[in-house]
Amino acid sequence: MSTRRSFLKTATYASIATIALPTILPSCVKWKGANDRLLIGHIGVGSRGSAEMKSYFLPHEDFRIVAVSDVFKSRRDAAAQIVKDGYLQQGIQNPVVDSYNDYREMLDRKDIDMVAITTPDHWHLPVAIHAVQSGKHVHVNKPLGLSVDYMKKLKGELNRANLHFNYGTQQRSYAFMKKAMEYIHGGALGDINEVVVWAPGGGTNRHIGYHKTMDVPADLDYDRWLGPAPDAPYTADRVHRDGSFFINDYSIGFLGGWGAHPLDVLVWGLKDRMRGDYSVEASGEAKWPEGSLFDNINIWDSRLSFKNGLQVHFVSQDLAKNEVMKYQTDYRQNGTLFIGSKGWMTLSRTYAECSIPGINEAINNFPKKNFGLDGDRGTHGQEFAKIIRGDSDSYMDIDDAILADVISHNTNVAIRLNKEVKWDATGMKIKDSIEGNQLINRAHRAPFVVSG
Repeated sequence: MSTRRSFLKTATYASIATIALPTILPSCVKWKGANDRLLIGHIGVGSRGSAEMKSYFLPHEDFRIVAVSDVFKSRRDAAAQIVKDGYLQQGIQNPVVDSYNDYREMLDRKDIDMVAITTPDHWHLPVAIHAVQSGKHVHVNKPLGLSVDYMKKLKGELNRANLHFNYGTQQRSYAFMKKAMEYIHGGALGDINEVVVWAPGGGTNRHIGYHKTMDVPADLDYDRWLGPAPDAPYTADRVHRDGSFFINDYSIGFLGGWGAHPLDVLVWGLKDRMRGDYSVEASGEAKWPEGSLFDNINIWDSRLSFKNGLQVHFVSQDLAKNEVMKYQTDYRQNGTLFIGSKGWMTLSRTYAECSIPGINEAINNFPKKNFGLDGDRGTHGQEFAKIIRGDSDSYMDIDDAILADVISHNTNVAIRLNKEVKWDATGMKIKDSIEGNQLINRAHRAPFVVSG
């Protein structure tokens, strides 16, 4: 195998797929010591990536950020400076933070224990798989990505390398959510056979994206930004944050991008009821102004029927209010409502309510000022450190992420094909639908294909 340096010098820039990255277990698979820190590289340091870097990792002694990677030079330079300034303020002298355009050069470093991945959605799984093949623990922003086969591959690589996975569903670190789950898992709501899940659809009153072709800025490696997605002419709106959310080549929209949060709460509470086959009937539309680049579903109404009797209603925010307000006394743009034989409980990012008074009091025992989450917001990374150190069982594993992500994908398929989807949980595929399985396993543009 050629070295990375010689590889980069070749005229025909070969595939990230055709280079089978070796599995190299880092020294921190068994925690190095009580005073040692995880060395982290951040891949994707735009607005969300920088926010997670500053909140989950930079302030905490469990970590030391040593590298950043982004296809925008200005972003990676700015992120490196943020980290250096942050460590200087902490009294750390001469902090060194290296910057990379090609994330694979970062992965070649044997000193890095973990990477945090906050790229556009279409890059999540390829980068995560390569990171694990290089011996790194991975924190992956939600949703998982655009290929169920790659989800399975990531799971296999994690198991083979004995490495850990963390998902960007930060409500798992919130104290009131943990308390609520104790009651659900303990049977306080009785038999739960109905759940309503809702999330923002993205609306139409936002940066809508136009097709005007432009020159690629010198600041951007545009071919690498596209990566496994189809080739397309550059326009600033395509690489805008909203473009990566709402153009189908790069994501399935807020179905997965926001839906992952309340769907994860569903999985957290009831995953043992969700491992079998189920069917999905859904309607919806991609409602955008004429001429927009955006083409993802942003209004949806999906009903899932599990063979064990569980019924899940997954809807966009604008369709949920009338249904959930039959129970709760306030409304948020996202949430998960569990309806049991003994009572109901609703949970959202900043809100909790239960029909059982004692439980309602217990799950509302958190500060309400500034959404009540200031004390929990930055702990998501620390929770992951505990898992790697061996001080905590995994509170978010790859199976949970896959369960939630697949619901979004099946809803997307049911709407786009205008037909019922039947999910084969064992085979991880849609039954009797070649076209449906093509939608959940996107073709990846050469040379950006995962192998090995």
